[in-house]
Amino acid sequence: SHIEAFNNLLYRNSAQRIYCRLLSRKFDWIRVSTMKYDNVTKDLIGDIEALENHGLVTTDLTHEKIDDLCTYLTLPDLKNLCQSLNINHIGTKAHIVENLIKRYKQKPISSYFSQGESSNRLIRDKVISTLGSCVKLAEEPRKTIFRCLLLFSYPHYRGLEKDRFKTQLELLKAFHDGEVRFHDYKVAQIDLFRTREDFLQYEEAILLKSNLYEMIEVKSWDEAVNFILTAIEKYNEFVRQDDKISLLHPKILLNNLKILTGDG
Repeated sequence: SHIEAFNNLLYRNSAQRIYCRLLSRKFDWIRVSTMKYDNVTKDLIGDIEALENHGLVTTDLTHEKIDDLCTYLTLPDLKNLCQSLNINHIGTKAHIVENLIKRYKQKPISSYFSQGESSNRLIRDKVISTLGSCVKLAEEPRKTIFRCLLLFSYPHYRGLEKDRFKTQLELLKAFHDGEVRFHDYKVAQIDLFRTREDFLQYEEAILLKSNLYEMIEVKSWDEAVNFILTAIEKYNEFVRQDDKISLLHPKILLNNLKILTGDG
């Protein structure tokens, strides 16, 4: 399992620490050259290789779109790249990327390139070469880790999903440093979710809410409306299921509230 894959890295705990750092960052490609974790590891490349060997990260850019790859380049990188390809490199980053993509999508001009080498292949290879080594969390293990975290922090976490791991990590660090103490509680085992499907629906609802708040935060109103419409559609699907509609009965809702607040 994905948890076992992580635990199997105990022999290289610096790799585990790097993985935790990656979990707290935006889920996207990261240029290894920008990763400054000298206080965490003395062998960053080796740790990334270990993580990839255990299926927790990927460094394979093969299937990424050229448009996306270009966004990871810095402005100086783009200017140097376009200059080497005789492409207009004057203007903003967006303009330069646009010029590069236009050239990439043009039909090959054989006089510009050696025999058998197409222009788009050359441009793609140069973009990847300029980027250097990149790393991204493997999607399925990341989902598993965050689902465990979702259960661990249920129901007290109130922030955005993008901050959940970082917040919990900071809380654990504060605990280990003696800055935070937890009270002793008598834990009663209860059935929060009847089935795995129920939990996945809860996860979906949490992500929808978090995405909505993020769009509101950046004033992206059209996207916010789309998330609201999706939420309404999902709710309507939910209440059309006979085995789910009973869960919305006021008495059941009140009983669940009592259980979760310790009054049950």
